[in-house]
Amino acid sequence: MSVDTLFDADSLADLLMLTSTLADCEALATLSLVEVEALTLLAEVLVEALVLSLATELLIDLAAESDVLFTAESLADVLIEAEALAETLAEVLFDAALSEALASLADFEFALVEAD
Repeated sequence: MSVDTLFDADSLADLLMLTSTLADCEALATLSLVEVEALTLLAEVLVEALVLSLATELLIDLAAESDVLFTAESLADVLIEAEALAETLAEVLFDAALSEALASLADFEFALVEAD
């Protein structure tokens, strides 16, 4: 073999190794993007749940300070039930977001295995 042929083969091997490294980096970047999207969705759900919870607590406090005690007690009871429902909704949304993130991750990992 001539020196040029050996140099070309070595260059081709280097190019193939770089291509493989770039593909691995792209896969990691895509995985990171999926994780960021899942965390963003989760953060949005948690912020909405927190806002709802704080608003409910404020309404309960206002109802408790009301001059009409019977109405305040009834309203406070209703608001406590509403807060419990909001917490349940937040838990369901959190579970859904987490489930979606895990499903996306599993799909991505399956695609990586299939690509190899």
